[in-house]
Amino acid sequence: MGKELLELYVTNPDTRVNSMDLKTVQIKVCKSAKDIYIFWELAELMNPDGLIIIPRIKDLAEKLDVSRQAIFRILKDGEKADFFYKEGTGIYRVNPFIFIGKRVRKNEDRERLQKEWKELTMHERNDR
Repeated sequence: MGKELLELYVTNPDTRVNSMDLKTVQIKVCKSAKDIYIFWELAELMNPDGLIIIPRIKDLAEKLDVSRQAIFRILKDGEKADFFYKEGTGIYRVNPFIFIGKRVRKNEDRERLQKEWKELTMHERNDR
């Protein structure tokens, strides 16, 4: 992957973000230019409900021309960094306090996603 593409992903994300938190997450999760590419391609899959739905990792890996293990690692490290929350097999929620995708247009939607995130992660913390 060329330096130009890396700079595009790092400097021009097409979303609303909390840049300091997003930068911290990206540093924790991404160890290479390819990781950054996977990270942002996953973010592009986010639907208006704040979910990334991946029916088959194998298909996504082939589409992105990366290994399945690389995608799994980004997802797992993203969970550890509180950027992703795994809701089920192939279903991940993106932390709306850090990243709001371009498909989320209204403030009410953003607030709803943040409320849902708080509820999910609060239950997770209480279960520990």
